[in-house]
Amino acid sequence: MNKNIRIIVVGFLFVFVLSVLVFLGLNHYMDGQTEKDVRDIAQVHLQGMAEEMNDRCEAIKTVRFSQVASLKRSVERLGREPSSDAVKAAVSSAADFQSLTSAVLVSNSGAMWTVVGNPIEKLGDSDYLLTSLQNGKEVV
Repeated sequence: MNKNIRIIVVGFLFVFVLSVLVFLGLNHYMDGQTEKDVRDIAQVHLQGMAEEMNDRCEAIKTVRFSQVASLKRSVERLGREPSSDAVKAAVSSAADFQSLTSAVLVSNSGAMWTVVGNPIEKLGDSDYLLTSLQNGKEVV
């Protein structure tokens, strides 16, 4: 009878040790998988946020360029060589129509005249702005 009990106890211990080893192995494997899945989910989330921000910036840029085009059309309607007062009045009325909070005219030398709203204190990289405007490019 002692021999049978010993076989049963050793069998239970073997099954217990084997099940502990299997669960430890599964735990280690699942930790690695969880870390990989969290990294993948974070990557997808960050890519989605980047695309959303890019779309937002593109939308803002499109709206701003259409507003600038509208302001240009209102100035072009004045004729070939309009007076500065007529240009300011045309820009002011177009800016009021579009509910712009600020409209500033920039000369070739970089001088700025605020037509609507508060004066702009800092205009980013002014050399880049002036070079782009002189080359006929639009800048937002």
